Amino acid sequence: MKKETKPKYSTWQNIGYVLQSAWRRDRYVVFTMIAVCALIPAIPAVAMFLPKTVVALIMENAAAMTLISAVLAFTIAGVIMQSVKSYLDSTMQARRIGLRIWISHDIMKKSMETDYANIENKAFTDSKQRATEVTMGNSTATERIYYTLENIGSNILGLIIYVILLIQVNPLVLLLTAATAAFGFFIRRKANKWRHDHDEESTGYGKRTWYIANLGDKTALAKDIRLFALTGWLNDVYSSYAKLRHNWQRRVQTRQYLADAADCMGAFLRDGAAYAYLIWQVLGQNIAVDEFVLLFAAIAGFSGWVTGILSDCATLQRQSLDYCRLREYLEFPDSFKREDGEPVVCKMGKTHSLELRNVSFRYVGADEDTLQNINLTIKAGEKLAIVGLNGAGKTSLVKLLCGFYDPIGGEVLLDGKDIRVRQEATSSRNSQYSLELSHRTLWCSHLKRQGE
Repeated sequence: MKKETKPKYSTWQNIGYVLQSAWRRDRYVVFTMIAVCALIPAIPAVAMFLPKTVVALIMENAAAMTLISAVLAFTIAGVIMQSVKSYLDSTMQARRIGLRIWISHDIMKKSMETDYANIENKAFTDSKQRATEVTMGNSTATERIYYTLENIGSNILGLIIYVILLIQVNPLVLLLTAATAAFGFFIRRKANKWRHDHDEESTGYGKRTWYIANLGDKTALAKDIRLFALTGWLNDVYSSYAKLRHNWQRRVQTRQYLADAADCMGAFLRDGAAYAYLIWQVLGQNIAVDEFVLLFAAIAGFSGWVTGILSDCATLQRQSLDYCRLREYLEFPDSFKREDGEPVVCKMGKTHSLELRNVSFRYVGADEDTLQNINLTIKAGEKLAIVGLNGAGKTSLVKLLCGFYDPIGGEVLLDGKDIRVRQEATSSRNSQYSLELSHRTLWCSHLKRQGE
C-alpha cells in the first residue's frame, strides 16, 4: 500500500502564491478575473428575470409596447454583458498563456542555477519531471487555475444572489441541495487525493518510456541498437512500462467516474425534490404564477451554483496539488549560497593555484566514499594527467576542483583560501556553504597557462 503523504502547501497557500505571481507579472489578469466574476452570475440573472417580468405584465394586461420594451431592455442588457465577457475572455487567454510560460522559465532557471550535485540527484530529477508536466499545455494547472478561481468567485456570488431569491422556499429543499452537492464533492476530493499520493508511480513509468522512446535519436546508442539487435527487446520494455502507465490511468479514471456518478445521483434527488415542492405550492395557490416561473428557474440555478462551487473546489484542490509539485521543485534546497561569496577577480601577472587538502567525498545514498583523504596541489601552467579505473573517482575529483561538489571532509583551496565560506563560525560539518568559484576563474587560469 502506498503511504499517504500530506501536501507541503495548503490550497489557500497556493492560491496566495498564484495571485501574488500574477500580480507581480501581469496585474491585468487579476483585474479581469474580478470583472468576469461579476459578469458570470449577472448574465443568467438577467435571463431568469425576463420570463417573470413578461408573465407579470401579461397578468396585468399590459400594452403590447410595454411588453416589447421590457423584452428589448432585458435582451440588450444581456447582449452587452455577454459581449464584454467575451472580449475579456479573448484578451485573457494570451495573458494566461504568458503566465504559464513564465513558470516554464522559472523551471529552466532553477535547473541552470541549482547545485550541480542536484542534477545527479534522483529526487531532484523526479521533482523536475513532475514540475515540467504541470506546464506542458493549456489544460495544465499553471494556466487553468485562473479559470478555476474565476469560476469559484462567480459561483459564490451567484449562490448569494440565488439564496436571497429562494429565501421563501422551504429550507429543507436548500439543505438537501447543499448536502447532495457536498456528498459528490467529498468523493471527488478523495479521488484527487488518491491521484496525488500515487503520482510518483506514474512519473516513474513516464520517465522510462520517454527515455526508451528517445534512444534511437542518439547516434552512439543507435549503432549499438543495430549491432546487437536490441530493437525487439527495447520494444518489449517500452510496451511493459506503457501498459503499467495505462493501468494507472484506468485506476484514476475509475475513481473520477465514481465521483461523476455521485454528482448525477445527487442532482436527481435535489432537483426532483425542489421541483415537486414548487409544483405543490403553485397548485395550492401559495405562490403566484410569475413567482413560480422565477423560483422554478432559480432552483435550477441554485443547484448549478452549489454544484459548481464544490466541483471547482475539487478541481482547485487537484490544481493545488500540482502547484505543490511545482513549488517543491522550485524550492528544492541548494547547499551553495553564491550570493554570499567573494568574487574572484583576474589580474594580469597574478597566478592562481588550486589545492585539495585531506578531501573526502561520497555521493548521496552511497555506502562508501568515492574519494578519501586526497591531497593535491595544481599550480598555474602545470600539466597533470588523472589516471584510474572506471569508477575510481577521476570525474568526481575534477568536479570537486571546479567547485561543482562540496566535499564531506577536507578543504578545497583557491590561492590558499577555502572556497567555502561558513555562514557562522560555529557551524557544523553539515552547514550550508557559500561558493563563488565561477567559470571566470577557470578561464583566467587557462589564459595564464596559455601565456606561459
